[in-house]
Amino acid sequence: MGSQLSISGIYDLYNAGVAADQSRTAFVVVHIYVDTYAERDMVLAVRDALLPETPNSEVRVRALYDKRDIRGPRPDVGVIIAGGSDKFVSERAQAFAELGTPVVIVAETLLDIPSFEFSEALMSRIATIVASKPQTMVRHLARWLVDATDKGTAFSANFPFCRKERASRLVRDCAKDNAASGISSLKSSDTTPVNTGSLLKLSLDVAAAYGKPMGPARIPELLGVLGAGLGYKALANSISGIAPGSGLLVRGGLGYAETYLSGHMVMARFEATDGNGPTLAERFMQIRSLLDRLPHNRLAAAAPGPEAGLALAMPVAQGGGI
Repeated sequence: MGSQLSISGIYDLYNAGVAADQSRTAFVVVHIYVDTYAERDMVLAVRDALLPETPNSEVRVRALYDKRDIRGPRPDVGVIIAGGSDKFVSERAQAFAELGTPVVIVAETLLDIPSFEFSEALMSRIATIVASKPQTMVRHLARWLVDATDKGTAFSANFPFCRKERASRLVRDCAKDNAASGISSLKSSDTTPVNTGSLLKLSLDVAAAYGKPMGPARIPELLGVLGAGLGYKALANSISGIAPGSGLLVRGGLGYAETYLSGHMVMARFEATDGNGPTLAERFMQIRSLLDRLPHNRLAAAAPGPEAGLALAMPVAQGGGI
């Protein structure tokens, strides 16, 4: 697709938007079991974190010792808030694992985590989070939830505390792919390390992770990525002029930086609108710090700096309604 969108590229982008929306609206089921002796602060933190924001989810809470069968959809994940009742924690974790459902045991201390003697297959479905502070526990729970199943985007769309973690993961994965693409482009006549189509798709995936539906409201993010792409191309061309056949690290670094910049500007747009996360100015400084550490900074000393891309992306990040 290069730096311009073709008819086939637009069709691919449309399909990517449909796929992102399907991921966002996938139905998720969470079963939570609470130990009678669990720390109250931990229980309240999990309860507040797992309050769904959309109707595309079902959260059921029961006492740990409750062995009644639960009718309804099979749970996607299980969460056990432990407090020292080893026998019940072990039995419930085993029940989830045998069902094929990933389960996480949340505890304040290691003493609340029982010793398991399960098969390797069952143990692969059981995770533990030990944290003395509820905020730390919630942060680790977000990381586990977005990775535990193939419904990471649906979990982040339903539960706001997962959104930054899911979006950051999407950006990192895409940045790694585009870094490799930047290196492989050494064999191409195209001086732009990153395929613009991948950045546009990333912006749609990030929007879905923040629970934003596809539609006309996504146009500002897409236009921002396209505009910033012009700045990226100018920077890449300048570096190519200074150092023809730029080294692998330079091309790969540019590919990673361009993706990181685009993804985090889209994230900043949603975080600023929701009043969460760092301000746009703080995000700007974070990205500048990353760019300054890349191996191309010396080569680009006499070329237009990364501000060219930032200037094009910032107005969109500051945009209005979502």
